[in-house]
Amino acid sequence: MSDTELQIQLAVESLKKGGVVAIPTDTLYGLCCLISKNVSIDRIYAIKNRLRNNPLAICVSDVSEIYKYTDCAFPENSLRKLLPGKATLVFKRSDAVNSHLNSDTDLIGVRVIDSPVIKKIVTLCNEPLVLTSCNISGDKSPLCVQ
Repeated sequence: MSDTELQIQLAVESLKKGGVVAIPTDTLYGLCCLISKNVSIDRIYAIKNRLRNNPLAICVSDVSEIYKYTDCAFPENSLRKLLPGKATLVFKRSDAVNSHLNSDTDLIGVRVIDSPVIKKIVTLCNEPLVLTSCNISGDKSPLCVQ
């Protein structure tokens, strides 16, 4: 097993147990947890010292999954022109989104990150990640690990 495969396995195990994991994304370092884990969502807010009315985005493994978690009416081929990539698309959320997540809004930001590692993590977890930058709210977002 390669180092990357081991890191993916450890991240998936931690996420499934309710952990919050730091991961490199295609733009910066992020914190993530599973969309189904209310306590983990709360931990992200606490770690970041983030106000609850400041929503968190989700990350799915493929563009086709956007339709499950949103009311997106755009054709899939149109979405594939933007994603995977650095964009976060905002739609009205569907009932499949955990009601504990972003309870102050009926909107949800969705990402499909251009990273085989993150795609594998989301696929193995079999549910979206809740994802945000790995910084205290209001501070600069980290672009490297020191």
